[in-house]
Amino acid sequence: MQHTLPDNTAEPLPIPEIHSVNDRDPLRWLALGWRDMRRVPSKSLGIGAALVLFSYVLTWGAWSSPILLLTFVSGFLLAGPFLGLVFYDLSRRLENDEAPTLSHAFASLRDNPLSIVLLVLVLGLIFLAWIRLTALMAALSVAVIDPSLP
Repeated sequence: MQHTLPDNTAEPLPIPEIHSVNDRDPLRWLALGWRDMRRVPSKSLGIGAALVLFSYVLTWGAWSSPILLLTFVSGFLLAGPFLGLVFYDLSRRLENDEAPTLSHAFASLRDNPLSIVLLVLVLGLIFLAWIRLTALMAALSVAVIDPSLP
């Protein structure tokens, strides 16, 4: 059942239905993701391995700076929605009974460039704020533990 907003100047906009989530839905989503991974294991595991390798390279680069290391480890959670876009396309194609390919999956990044750029910008701004916040928290906690540290 769709509802519309009253608007006298243009066509009414459809308001999406709000679905409720029960306790078992996350387990069902994990099962569906597992099923998709089994259907295209090389693509799923290959993209996943590339993302893990990328995160290890970033972590290795930040290893000398504990503040950066803490920031990157927690910042990966912010990058998740963007990094998951390729997986979402693979699942969407499987759901539509289409053959998913890597070229299609990466082409999905070009399908809606404005939304993707806005997502990356918003997550990037949040990540920049997070970098400053973790640096501040680390500086304050180190100063409390040992005030002689600069």
